[in-house]
Amino acid sequence: MRLLDAIAARLARPDMLQAIALLFVALAFTLAIQWPSGSVLANQSWFTVAPVRLTLLSIGAMAWGAGLGARPRARPSGTDGDRIDLPPFGTGAWRFEGVATLGALLVLVAVTLPFEVATHAASYPDVNLAWSLVVPLLAVVGSFGAGLVLGRVAALLRVTFLLALLVPLLFAATAWLDVSLGRTVLNPWAAALDVSVPYAAALATFGLVAIAMLAGLGARAGGSAPDGSVTA
Repeated sequence: MRLLDAIAARLARPDMLQAIALLFVALAFTLAIQWPSGSVLANQSWFTVAPVRLTLLSIGAMAWGAGLGARPRARPSGTDGDRIDLPPFGTGAWRFEGVATLGALLVLVAVTLPFEVATHAASYPDVNLAWSLVVPLLAVVGSFGAGLVLGRVAALLRVTFLLALLVPLLFAATAWLDVSLGRTVLNPWAAALDVSVPYAAALATFGLVAIAMLAGLGARAGGSAPDGSVTA
């Protein structure tokens, strides 16, 4: 299956469809309550819509990354671990599924862009539109990489059952860290409202981790067998 077909198939899965619906509902609701009424002159909707969008995209990317990172490694041939619908960690099929999932997340960035552009044009914030266009891409790829690492650590510690709690706890920890440091390093809510070089550097680093893991760097040459890398 070609990559675009795999991304389309990934978007059609129930978990992604539910996420798309919730994302649009959340953004539409935020826009509705923040859009000024006739008696209010200033439009401040972007200052709420942009952080909500970036935070939800980042949380979703980390959650899906954590789920992939927590996959068990391949078992010996002939065991129950070689499931077609659940590729083991590090296999060619796993990497291809990871690329398709990341591609689907980037599609979510694109389809929610009108919320960002419309509110940015209406609110006239000091933040350049270029930052608003680039930072969601950086945040999604970086958060996906952070999720892969989190899921892998959870698998090694045998606490994957706690991932549903670990992901939001990690985001709460990033907010606490940024408040403690007095600058934006990992918190997507604050990063949406102001250009932050430390945030861009941190997320770019995690993004490189994601690329390395999905490219299979460090894996054995025989670990990327074509049986799972081009089919789904």
